[in-house]
Amino acid sequence: MHRGKGILHFSDMIKRANTARQISDLMLDIYRRLDESTAAVRKTCTSEEAAAYQKAIGRVIYPIIFDVLEPLYVEHPALKPPNGNHDLAPESCDGPPFVTSSSLGVIP
Repeated sequence: MHRGKGILHFSDMIKRANTARQISDLMLDIYRRLDESTAAVRKTCTSEEAAAYQKAIGRVIYPIIFDVLEPLYVEHPALKPPNGNHDLAPESCDGPPFVTSSSLGVIP
């Protein structure tokens, strides 16, 4: 099943547009909640704790973006939010510094 840029290639799994929309909405909601959790940690924890937490969350967010959402949008381009990369580019995730949109081939 590893034919696309991500681990999952949704052309093998999700053909129905309604199901694809539901998955997109759920994954974007998960992303936003994880992002909100990092803001809460930054407000209440030490900078060391916040950095450790943010790094861990980055390891969760990257697969959501590159293994689920991007392959889904290849199969269903109409679902891709109009701002291009739905503000979920790696640079906005504070994940590992060596991973960037260009190094991962983000879909324009």
